[in-house]
This record gives sequence, structure tokens and C-alpha cells, in this order.
Amino acid sequence: MQTPTQAAFKPLQFSFLPQQSTDNPLGDILISSRLYDGPGWSIDARAQDWVSDDGNSIDYDGDGQGSGRLTIDFAAASIEPSRGIRLGKTASFSPTLRAINIATADRKNGSGTFTLEGLRFDQEIPGNQQRGDYKTIVTFTIF
Repeated sequence: MQTPTQAAFKPLQFSFLPQQSTDNPLGDILISSRLYDGPGWSIDARAQDWVSDDGNSIDYDGDGQGSGRLTIDFAAASIEPSRGIRLGKTASFSPTLRAINIATADRKNGSGTFTLEGLRFDQEIPGNQQRGDYKTIVTFTIF
């Protein structure tokens, strides 16, 4: 699997009120799979808190008001060739949802090279956060 090195999040300025940044694109994800005897494959994403250069952090798995919330948005997502690959559904990370399914293929449909396009991220940042340029790490795992 080959993923982009970064997503292009729109910058948010300091604010006393909660803010949203939606439709932040992730570049295409290229998936190459050769299934022989395996049951298929699945890709999940996990994230970490946003951290600034100064070491301040904002939760990524909160409610979007008192703490930050990161959502993976599938509204514009597609996979080519689709051939029975099931894409995940738009979901937000939370204390009980630590991994979000991106795509799943069974053995019958999982061999080949696929391009996942249009995956986007939405972020909600609480008001009155510490100033800084915040970054997060999103890890994609295929199994």
C-alpha cells in the first residue's frame, strides 16, 4: 500500500469559538494486492492527538466543542476498479472508536491494483485553544 505523506488541512486561526475545517483532501492511496490463499484484506486508519511545535496538544477523538474531533469523510470517496471492494463509512474518532475502516475486499475481489480517491478529513477544533501550528499522524494498516 502506498499513501500520501500528508493531507492538505486548511489552516485555522486562533479563535475563542469552536471552528471547523472540512473537505481537507488526502491524495490517492494506491493498493496492490496479490491474494492466493488469504481471506482478503482490510485497511483501517488510526490517528493521534494534534500536537503543536510548542508541545501543546488537542484531542482528535473528542466532541468537537470541548475537545477536538477528527472525522474521515467518505462522501466523495471512490475506488477504481471497484470490483466489489467495500468502502468504509464517514465516521469520527472517539474514545470508543479508535480505528476507522477505509476499505475491505474479500479473496474473490481483492487481487489487483486499486486506487482510492477522494478521501477527505474534517476537523473540529474547540475554542480558546493554545496558539500554534498543529499536526497529527494518521496511520493506515492493511491486514
